Amino acid sequence: MATNRDWEKLIHEIAQSTINVIFTRHADEMMTARCITKAMVLETLRRGHIVRPPVQTPGGNMKCRMEYDCGGDEIKVIAAVAGMGATQTIVVTAFDKDREE
Repeated sequence: MATNRDWEKLIHEIAQSTINVIFTRHADEMMTARCITKAMVLETLRRGHIVRPPVQTPGGNMKCRMEYDCGGDEIKVIAAVAGMGATQTIVVTAFDKDREE
């Protein structure tokens, strides 16, 4: 069974190439409303940590929350991957700790 660290490493690797990161319309809208840039989200995916265990969605993807301090803003990104062999990650939403909704 994969650990939080295993999922972190996978997402860190996937996010090294921006073409492998897919932003949902919801994520784009919420990022704009919350003044979070794609650069902040990518940095979180590349360097962030998973604090809570990932959960499996009804569709079979693994969904997790990556957290990272981006220049004083504690950014949290909800991301999904198809499994340990995934080559892409989907950004579901992003928010700042100080402005959680």
